[in-house]
Amino acid sequence: MSQEQHINSRTTKNYDKVKEQVKEGTGESVIALIASQLDLADEARERITKEGSVVRDLKGCVIAHPAISIEQSAMKLVTGLLCKSKYGKDEMGLGEF
Repeated sequence: MSQEQHINSRTTKNYDKVKEQVKEGTGESVIALIASQLDLADEARERITKEGSVVRDLKGCVIAHPAISIEQSAMKLVTGLLCKSKYGKDEMGLGEF
């Protein structure tokens, strides 16, 4: 299965953006992972914008929208992966990538 068949159109768009930002030679799977996490963060952000930053749970209590933590987790992973792939293990002292 090709990369294009494996990911949706938004991730393909993010894939192209990520590929421009990472160090040459970064694996296709790493680029696809970063792109898919960006896609997840985008979707979460859209839900937060549409539904608001607080929602009611099953008991009727007001809580922070669950998409907030999804977006934060996705962006934390993206940031870490981008740093490793953009600067490389030698420049960041990260050892084996």
